[in-house]
Amino acid sequence: MAPSLRMGRLLGALALPTFALALGMSVLTTYAPLLLGQETSSAGAIGIAIGAEGAFALFLPILPVPPILPIPPSTRPL
Repeated sequence: MAPSLRMGRLLGALALPTFALALGMSVLTTYAPLLLGQETSSAGAIGIAIGAEGAFALFLPILPVPPILPIPPSTRPL
């Protein structure tokens, strides 16, 4: 397999989950207030839900994630 084809497959494999996450976040932030508006008439409840979503997004990157590979980083192949 040619190196450029392998690189293209690698980039595709890395880009697909990123695209799916971005699409999911866009759909959620666009349609969540509309769906909540149909379920409740309280603007405060909708604001709290949107604010909680934002707070979760702020703290998500700093949550500890267990390592997937049991190999130490210094010995992992690139």
